[in-house]
Amino acid sequence: MKIYVLILLLILTVVFIFQNYEVVKINFLFWNIKVNRALLLLVTYAIGITSGLIFSFFIHKKKKEGKQ
Repeated sequence: MKIYVLILLLILTVVFIFQNYEVVKINFLFWNIKVNRALLLLVTYAIGITSGLIFSFFIHKKKKEGKQ
């Protein structure tokens, strides 16, 4: 069941990205970058997934060490 939910979320994310396929300007401190909105969303999504996995790994590891 989990895999179906993950596949559905992935499909919805891809559809959302392709519907937002225009160039946007990003201003951060001294940098001005023009980037495709779809690429920006994809990178942001990947950073969120990666940070969530790392966070859950450390929480799981801490719980496992506490049981011993």
